[in-house]
This record gives sequence, C-alpha cells and structure tokens, in this order.
Amino acid sequence: VRQGARLWHLGAAVLVDHRQHALAQIAEIVGQVAVHPADHRARREIAVFSKRDLAEQKNLSLIRMLPGGVYGAGSWFKESVYRLVKRGWFRVFGDGQNVLSYVHVDDVAEAYRLAAERLPVGEAIALIDDEPTKTVDFANFVAEQVGRPPVKSLPKWLGAMAAGGVVAEALTMNCKVRNRKAKELLGWRPKYPTYREGIPAAIAEIERS
Repeated sequence: VRQGARLWHLGAAVLVDHRQHALAQIAEIVGQVAVHPADHRARREIAVFSKRDLAEQKNLSLIRMLPGGVYGAGSWFKESVYRLVKRGWFRVFGDGQNVLSYVHVDDVAEAYRLAAERLPVGEAIALIDDEPTKTVDFANFVAEQVGRPPVKSLPKWLGAMAAGGVVAEALTMNCKVRNRKAKELLGWRPKYPTYREGIPAAIAEIERS
C-alpha cells in the first residue's frame, strides 16, 4: 500500500526458505522450519525483498507489517474452522503438534493504527499474540467452545490430497514468532494475548451475526 512517500508492506509473518538466517533478523522468527526453496513461501519471501529494493530505488520509506495467522469473525476462521468444527468435519493434518503463531484481527487493526501514528520507517514488525500454539490445541479449544468433542486427524499425505499440498504444508509447519518489536516500537499490547481470550470473542461475534 503506498501512502504519500511511504510504501507499506502488509504481509505475513510466515516467510521462510533457505535464507532462514536473514528472516530471523527481519521478522524475528524463532525455531526451525524445513521447506524446499521452490515452496510458495520462498516466493513470498523473495517478494518481501523485492518490495524493499523497490522502496530503496524509488526513495520511499518502507514499513513492513507482518501478521501471523489472523483469525476473527470472518474469513478462514469462520468458514474453515468454526463451521467445520461445529459440524464435526474439521480435521487436523498430521499429529497437530506443530506450533504456529496466531493473532486476533482486532489486535492487527490496532497495530496498524499505531504504526500509522508512529511511522516506524525501515522496520519489519511481526504481529502475533503472546503465545505460539500447537495446531491441535487451537482446534480443540474451538471444539470445546462450541460443545464438540476433540477434533480428529488425517495423515498429512491424505490432507494434501484433500486440500492441496500448499495448504497441507502451511498447516503442518512449525513457526514461532516473537512480538517484541511490536510492543517496543508501537507500544502495542494485544487485547487478546492468547487464543484462549481471542477465540471466545471471535465465536461470540460470529454467533451474533
């Protein structure tokens, strides 16, 4: 998003490939994630660096905002998690022990507001809550909130056949992200510090609509 003389990159915090060392500095990614260089996330990582190069060439001030798995009352959470869990159709791919970093959409919106005020030019800021979470724990908490039994699982290969390899890879990788920069540079404090506060709020909004 270009605003005046500033270029905003509103991307994702899951940006990993064989250049893991560079991303560890940029997005504060911690922990190892094994992917192939041809993976879709490698292309996204290249796009991030292309935006940085573009900003330098055009003498623009670049601010990179990198949210993790953004959930709320709409989008993927409502259609692919809430509704499927409630119907008993949701499946975890693999054993669900992989760890991902989530953030409630309201907290992302607040971080963007703070960034627009403070303008941390040249920074890349990961937006995630305070507690990276196992996929199975996230899904089972949703099930608990809607009165359903714990979710079942599918082998990763079968999940890839059902939903596609890219989706299966995204749902089974490990990615832990820190939010230290967002707190230090923006004064950001998530209203929903973990999924245990955010999911009930998201479900309540879905059921009111």
